[in-house]
Amino acid sequence: MKNKNIITTVIIAVIVVIGFVGYGLVTKESKDNNFEEKSPIQEFSVPSLSIGASSDIKNTLQLMSNSYLDNNSEIEIQVSEQENLPLVEGLLNGDYDIIVITDEIKNINLDVDETLYSEILFGTLVNSDQEFPNNLIYCYVLNENIGSPEVNDFLQYFYSQPLAFVNNEEVYALQPNIYEESLDYIKIFSSSEQ
Repeated sequence: MKNKNIITTVIIAVIVVIGFVGYGLVTKESKDNNFEEKSPIQEFSVPSLSIGASSDIKNTLQLMSNSYLDNNSEIEIQVSEQENLPLVEGLLNGDYDIIVITDEIKNINLDVDETLYSEILFGTLVNSDQEFPNNLIYCYVLNENIGSPEVNDFLQYFYSQPLAFVNNEEVYALQPNIYEESLDYIKIFSSSEQ
């Protein structure tokens, strides 16, 4: 009788141990599967901004981007330098979120619908042989991208304090009211898109 109780106790103990081990394996497998299912959702993607610039103003845009990144490290910014025509093509096909060029799109040999983009004045290009700078610099953004927080934040950062970036050997600021009007335009356009 005593042996029967011992055997019964051992059998129960073995069943309990097998139950715990089995439960642990099932739980571990379930956790592994849950982790695998959730990992693509949990991947963290850093918002990015791609800016195209004419060679004359790439340094100015790079300084501006670095300053912006000091205040907003949760974004990646890439500034590329090209000629005006490839920059406009890059804007239209989505390679760039913003382009800053030394000519108006309407003066470049491209058939572009003017309702697709917004033109915002950026500054004036300074040539050493000119007494007064008269070459305007234009910032272009596709209208559909003005609703993007990355584009909006960057443009608002610049247009709220342009003198911190553009008064240098290459680029001079325009009259302050132009920047104020541009900033108002960006805010109005952004709010109407939402």
